[in-house]
Amino acid sequence: MKKTILLCMIMVMGVWAFGQKDSIAPIVLDEVALKTFRLELPQDKTPFALSRFRFSLADPPRPESSLDAFLVATPGLFIQNSTNYAQDSRIAIRGFGSRAAFGIRGIKLIVDGIPETTPDGQGQVDNLTLGLIRSIEVLRGAQSALYGNASGGVILINTADFETLDRAAASVRWGSYGLQQHRFTIHWGSAAQKWLVHAERFKTTGYREASGMLSHQLQFKARFERPEQGQWNWQLNYTDSPYAQDAGGLTLEEVQSQRRQVRSRNIEYQTEEAVRQFKTGLSYKKTRGTQSLHVYGFYAYRDFEALLPFENGGAVALQRGYFGQGVRWQKQISKGKLQLGYDWAQQQDYRTRYDNRFGVRDAQTLDQVEKFNTLGTFAMGQWSIKRSVFMANLRYDTNVLAVNDRWLTDGDASDRLLYNTLNPSMGWQYALFSKTALFTNFSTAFETPALSELSADPQGSGGFNPKLKPQKSQTVELGGRSLSDNSHWELVFFWIRTQDELTPYELSQYSGRTFYQNAGSTLRKGIEFFYKQRLSSSLEAMVSYTFSDLKFDRFITDNGDYSGNQLPGLPRHFGFAQLEYEADDWQGRFSTQYRGEMFTANDNAVAVAPVWLMDLSLQRVLDFTTTKITPYVGVQNLTQQDYYDNIRINAFGRRYYEPAAGRQWYFGVKVGLK
Repeated sequence: MKKTILLCMIMVMGVWAFGQKDSIAPIVLDEVALKTFRLELPQDKTPFALSRFRFSLADPPRPESSLDAFLVATPGLFIQNSTNYAQDSRIAIRGFGSRAAFGIRGIKLIVDGIPETTPDGQGQVDNLTLGLIRSIEVLRGAQSALYGNASGGVILINTADFETLDRAAASVRWGSYGLQQHRFTIHWGSAAQKWLVHAERFKTTGYREASGMLSHQLQFKARFERPEQGQWNWQLNYTDSPYAQDAGGLTLEEVQSQRRQVRSRNIEYQTEEAVRQFKTGLSYKKTRGTQSLHVYGFYAYRDFEALLPFENGGAVALQRGYFGQGVRWQKQISKGKLQLGYDWAQQQDYRTRYDNRFGVRDAQTLDQVEKFNTLGTFAMGQWSIKRSVFMANLRYDTNVLAVNDRWLTDGDASDRLLYNTLNPSMGWQYALFSKTALFTNFSTAFETPALSELSADPQGSGGFNPKLKPQKSQTVELGGRSLSDNSHWELVFFWIRTQDELTPYELSQYSGRTFYQNAGSTLRKGIEFFYKQRLSSSLEAMVSYTFSDLKFDRFITDNGDYSGNQLPGLPRHFGFAQLEYEADDWQGRFSTQYRGEMFTANDNAVAVAPVWLMDLSLQRVLDFTTTKITPYVGVQNLTQQDYYDNIRINAFGRRYYEPAAGRQWYFGVKVGLK
């Protein structure tokens, strides 16, 4: 019945759209080239599935405690774990990334042109200043031919442009469960140089017991530009999160008894983490005639400590340094573009483990240095011939992994691994009409195990898990899109074959710690739909829907044969619908999302029921001569649904469930100095 309601909403919006007159204010469609594609093609010249969203301080408020609020409308993309700040948001595109016990796997994350994902494929967003996000581009599908070590796609985040900001802005937000959020931004400069400083503080006690978090962030940006000398962009980010607690997974019986309780072992072992991270990056762009050059470099340092809910090796300390540099050269050629370049990056993790004796670090159990060095060279071309656009990409990556075992009481487990891979992709788009086109493509991807996954050896020794191998995949897409003055739609069919899929599991002696194994192969098929329509001068609608048939094609282990089963932690059906209102000084947003049934483990024995979630927000802009004051209010989970913020896939003892909050309120005020 609820699926029928969503379908009816889509049909009603479509009928309304075709009945509108030309006087409707048009949707602003970007003529600016998409930056997700390194050739920076316009969206209507791109033969791959992609999504783009733009954000503004003038938008109705959204719950900005995680990246979920900015990505929820993306078809094919599913997010869990948005309020367990010790584990970070878990983002999956077409199922890639769902295995992550913490952070983001299998998806390349890039912020203002600088990689946020480490060379081994790990990504975190705990250092991302959400208050500065102004646009997001999501390339859905295997694109190792463009960006190397990633299976699911690319998320490119662009923070505030200097030209769109008030001279100074401040905001404060309060909400349910001790939510406090403070932000301040100031910028200054001239045409030749511009500067920006942004600070954020976020604190919450959390919905469940022992699930609170505190974080401080500081962001600097600068731009130096002269037409004859090119453009330099510099960024620096510092994050200090002294604690983020983990309430752990519960059994269904425990959830039914008390949803807000913390797992008892997590209290006994005082499970939480602390993070300090510093990152800086510098990029240069120069265009001369038909040629352009883009150079970037970055350095990051992350200091991480965590207490896990078990004794043996349950206290973790990690110091990570990673840095990289890349060059892209592009030339306009007859009827198209050609680009050549390389990316180089190196990561070094100093990992130590100790016994966790009920929240106190005790005897050391592990001491090793893990390294990941990667070099990728690529060539890309795009040609336009009459109504057709052709694209071809080729990339060769060399990945060298090494571990130096410095804890020799149980022997020397030092090791070295070499993964070389060649990845092509190609696409074709044909314009049916001036604003409507069909496209198809073929692409490949590879994904190495992350260093943290390789070091999680169930044998208990140091070094790397010798049984883990990289996973590889091939993707075929067929789709269509239309970009008109008042609407935008995209419909995509995808088919993906993956070999040696990396999947998580837990063991009784390390309950709460995640290990990994390779499945034989998986087969993914699905449909992604997106529709955005200006209904009137003051009302805009947005709808997305995803059907995902994601299965283990061949997966046999000592515990059973899972061939033919659905991948756990991912719904077959999920969708999103939104109405946004803007008139005079008032702005409002109503949105609903649907999460279909999904399984908790590889055996598909236990399913999580579907749920509908609704959010509502409203604000009013008070515009004065020199300032703007904007009070706002919002509510999440308007209808008080019982659902789960996260499903811990294959958790031992069936502790799959992390309950989410019921109805939550937030309110605040934004002040801008013109």
